[in-house]
Formats: sequence, C-alpha cells, structure tokens
Amino acid sequence: MWEKRAIPLFWSLLPKLGSSNVAEQIDAITAISPILKNYQVVVLGDREFCSLELANWLREQQFNFCLRLKCSLCIETEPKVWEQLKEVGLVPEISLYFSGVKVRKTQPIAGFDVACKWKRKYRGVSVKEGWFILTNLGSHTSASVAY
Repeated sequence: MWEKRAIPLFWSLLPKLGSSNVAEQIDAITAISPILKNYQVVVLGDREFCSLELANWLREQQFNFCLRLKCSLCIETEPKVWEQLKEVGLVPEISLYFSGVKVRKTQPIAGFDVACKWKRKYRGVSVKEGWFILTNLGSHTSASVAY
C-alpha cells in the first residue's frame, strides 16, 4: 500500500473469460510470496476469491487473510444448526463476529472467523448488502479495517 492505494506486484492474463479458479489464485500468490517473506502480509480477496479451499491453503501457508464471502455460504451458528450468511441477522449499521465457526458451501471446514459489517453508505453511496469476511486476523476491527 502506498498513500491508500494498492500497487500490483503480479498479474497474469488468463486464456479464458470469467473468474480465476483456486489453482490459478494459489499460483499467483506462490509466485510473489518469496518477495514478501520479510513483510507482514494480509491477502485481501473480493467475492471472486471466496473459496474455502483457498482460505484453508492460506491458513496452512501462515498467511493472514480477509476474503469476502458470498451471502449464500453457510456457517454453523450452534451445534448442527447451519444458517446462510444472509440469514444471520445482519442489518445496516450492525456488526457481527463469529469466532472459530465451521463454514461450508458443500463440505464444512472448521476454525474460521467471519466478520460481518453493513455500512449505510460506502464512499457516499448507499450500500445494498453487508460484507461477510472470512478471516484469521482474530477480531472484527482488524478484519474490517484491513478489508
């Protein structure tokens, strides 16, 4: 980051239309990780990077991350009680934080935190939905500020 702007360190033109997949995302992060080894890194990803497989890989590589989830993913709010993120009660001006929960699209993966935040306005524009951020930063504040 420089003066609140992100500077691309790596990019790749993919020979296809549409989003990148997990393997392509891991390849890109692997390509730049040697030059970042002496820095504190937080991988930020929009909803294209909402893969639980990517989050698990980042955790195994000991990267910090904040990945924005789609509201259709589910978390285990109580033992054996699964709710889609859009149903957890997030409304404008409210923040929620789920620590150490299981998250799933199909197969559950345990031990993630989910920070939820819905601002009324972002950069002067009314926001139609909240943010659901999969993170390992350990607090709602850290995840919200990083994202």
